[in-house]
Amino acid sequence: MLIRSALSRFLLLLIIWFLNSCQDRAQIKVQSPDRNLSVALQTGPNIMFSVSYKGVKILENSMFSLQFEQMPVLGPNMSVTEVKSSIIDETWSPVAGRYKYIRNSCNEIIINLKEESSKGRELQLILRAYDDGFAFRYFIPESYRQYLTDPAKK
Repeated sequence: MLIRSALSRFLLLLIIWFLNSCQDRAQIKVQSPDRNLSVALQTGPNIMFSVSYKGVKILENSMFSLQFEQMPVLGPNMSVTEVKSSIIDETWSPVAGRYKYIRNSCNEIIINLKEESSKGRELQLILRAYDDGFAFRYFIPESYRQYLTDPAKK
């Protein structure tokens, strides 16, 4: 009887831990205008990217982080503070090239993240899904941009 009671308590604690850990993760998706390409970002212990095309995984659980000199890695244990989505459909004329006009058509999400540690550093990720590919970029505040490690030095 004592073993059954201890086992019940352990299972209850395990379920509570699992539910809490699921709440700490956010999954954000953006799809191409034709809905064939999907880019997913997941936060939690790490920031992870996944890309699929027509339901087939092309890139799965690719981790994103930034290495700094004299500062900890930026990426693990970040919380989503804001998500903005937009549709981009514009045409522009290149100065030179094969085409007179180029169409820029994609769906975009901008994700603001904040480090959960006492440092509270911020990061902004921009994901774009096009019919024929995807793009991402990041912004970090100027105050710690100078500490980014230059991969060319290594």
